[in-house]
Amino acid sequence: MKQKKTIQNLYKIVKSHIGSNTDDAHLPADEMHNGFMTRQQVQDLSQALGKYLAPDSIHPIERDILKMPVGHWTGSGLGNTPDGTSDHFMVDVLISTDDRKLIRAVSTITGEMWEYNKSPESYMLYPDGWTKQERVKELWSGAVSEVGSQIKLSDNVNNYRKLRVTINFPGGYVVKTSPITADNMYNFADVLGSDATPSFVNGKVMLSIVNDTNLKITRNKTVQDNNGSFTVSTSANTKITKIEGLK
Repeated sequence: MKQKKTIQNLYKIVKSHIGSNTDDAHLPADEMHNGFMTRQQVQDLSQALGKYLAPDSIHPIERDILKMPVGHWTGSGLGNTPDGTSDHFMVDVLISTDDRKLIRAVSTITGEMWEYNKSPESYMLYPDGWTKQERVKELWSGAVSEVGSQIKLSDNVNNYRKLRVTINFPGGYVVKTSPITADNMYNFADVLGSDATPSFVNGKVMLSIVNDTNLKITRNKTVQDNNGSFTVSTSANTKITKIEGLK
């Protein structure tokens, strides 16, 4: 009888344990409840799989980016953002100790990418603090020179902060960068030839925005000085060969 009673009691205990709705060890775990894993282990696993967690009542961590633990975090109104705004950021904390940090942050508003480095070793050639990661995309390549010619870009010009333009002229080339405006002016100058017989070239090219994906050459003039003899070109010899967008 005692053996039967013991088996019945064990059965009740096991059945109650498995069917319980409380935080016991045999229930599936999630980010709010313990189970076969602790809730912290579930959070760690989620982040290991690439999930971004928001600092909130479920994940009560520091909202200061520079004090966040290692992991993937996301949210707005965070402290110590790279651009000083309260915009929404996705943050990857790769290293986080008192004297060593490696953090990457992306603004989901502007798409701009930043990296934060801190290291006690002087030989580590990292810039200290936040630095912006420049992103470059080729928007067009070819050879266009005539005023009035249109250039079809592969992406919306408004997705970028600056345009970088490669300009070829007889004897050389220049690469010029400017913030994007309605009319983008590129002035250039160079010294050509040898020391004995140098020549000087000065030029001005303007690219105007037609619409989101089209530019037009609205000015193209080059003046070259060969030992006091000036040659003026109104576009034929100076060509735009590449346009890149910088974010």
